[in-house]
Amino acid sequence: MKRLLREFFRINRVGIAFTHLAPGRRQDPTDFTYPPEAMVAWCKEELSERVVLDDWGGVTYVVAVYKGS
Repeated sequence: MKRLLREFFRINRVGIAFTHLAPGRRQDPTDFTYPPEAMVAWCKEELSERVVLDDWGGVTYVVAVYKGS
């Protein structure tokens, strides 16, 4: 997944936005989840400091990562 996010970010002019499953909000053992705070930290370290998290407490959350300053 992270390799795909890097590639999507690289080929876009403005940035990317994506949703992901949050851990502990759904009881399905096949879910691939990642904590929102950890995903934001990874995006800031690997893609750009300009990251916005929209976590309203549902099953998923949204991360937007922007290019530029």
